[in-house]
Amino acid sequence: MIQDLKKNTKMIHSILLPFHIHMKEIILNMSKEIKYQRRYDKCNVLSGDTEVNPGFEIPELQTWICNEYKKVYKVDNEIEIRTQCWINKYNPGAFQEPHTHGRTMHSWCYLTKIPSGNLVILKDNEPKIYNTEGLVVFFPNNMTHYVTENKSDDLRISVAGDIVEK
Repeated sequence: MIQDLKKNTKMIHSILLPFHIHMKEIILNMSKEIKYQRRYDKCNVLSGDTEVNPGFEIPELQTWICNEYKKVYKVDNEIEIRTQCWINKYNPGAFQEPHTHGRTMHSWCYLTKIPSGNLVILKDNEPKIYNTEGLVVFFPNNMTHYVTENKSDDLRISVAGDIVEK
């Protein structure tokens, strides 16, 4: 089933989250309460994922993500999808090195609090730059992406995830 969906998923889609102010407040509060682990030694980004926070979810955001994904990528409503998610915390000087994601249909990132730095996605070896707070960006899981250094004195927070078939 996933292979059928991948035929229509080469495009990047970005949209402002319609309830960004509300969701930002929820995520900023959550970001203070969850546990984090360093995912990559070089880049110093902290990830609050289900490995250190079993059962971690943001239901309102995850439901919106799945509905938007189905609408934009024309996924049949009979196909059940879900999204995993995690909070990324970038202290001053932190960044995310280039990487791709594994066996998922698509990945996404919600730019929650962005004082400095960019989400960069390489499409056909050309960088596509995203840095607007409140933006949600969907992209194929096999597209290389990274986050530039947080050069501010403030914390940078994003929520990222993968879309998978149930």
